[in-house]
Amino acid sequence: MKAFVFLAALVTAWFVSEPTASAAPSGWVFHQDGSYLGKQTLYVSGTGAVLQTSVATFILKPKEATVVAYSTKNKTFVEMPISQWKKSFAGYFAMTEGRLLKPGKGKEKISGVATQQYHLLSKSKDGSTRATDELWAAPGLGVPPFVVKTIANFIDVPDSVGIPVRIVRLEEGARPVTVLDTLKIDRAPVAAAMFTVPTGLRKVKTEVEVLLDEGAALSDDFMNDLSASPKAGQSTRNAPAAATVSPSRRPVSTLAGGARRR
Repeated sequence: MKAFVFLAALVTAWFVSEPTASAAPSGWVFHQDGSYLGKQTLYVSGTGAVLQTSVATFILKPKEATVVAYSTKNKTFVEMPISQWKKSFAGYFAMTEGRLLKPGKGKEKISGVATQQYHLLSKSKDGSTRATDELWAAPGLGVPPFVVKTIANFIDVPDSVGIPVRIVRLEEGARPVTVLDTLKIDRAPVAAAMFTVPTGLRKVKTEVEVLLDEGAALSDDFMNDLSASPKAGQSTRNAPAAATVSPSRRPVSTLAGGARRR
């Protein structure tokens, strides 16, 4: 009888402990550098994604097709359809009418991950095209397609390319500007608590109320800043810390680290 109990306990322990020991990490953590906000971190799980920046945190919810933006600085949050978010802020790298995405020949490893190069082309009235941005995306990470699609919709790029890990803006007559770079990618669990809004925050009606500093007034100047482009030659790695500049006086970053382009 004692031998039976011992064997039963051993088998039970094997079934309980073995999957835990051999299970792969359930998420991805992208440590990134944006030309406006400096360091930012993208957490990706099998159910969604969370982008943490110095201005706000963004929770991307594929099931609901919404984005939650919240700020612990001014204690506010808002939830809105991702389609509405794109119209407000994320259009700088959008596949708008007259713009084309063309695969490039480049293939390289960024932060140890295989990536594919793409060119974003702008088509003029005379039919000629000009490269406006260079995109490097990682298609083979194993992130569920519906999560990749949600991240792509947040930035407003085709979900077929994978997750963007580097974006370079090409301005006419100026040096290329890296508006997003991925410095490191880790495999690590993403806590479920990250997908909930902290307690004590006040729900507001617009994303601008979340992204402004406490007490800052909505102004035409602020909205105009959203359309600003990074300065030619600006280095993302040597940019001043984002906390030293008031978010009410700087363009709002999306995952691409840039501002809306008209």
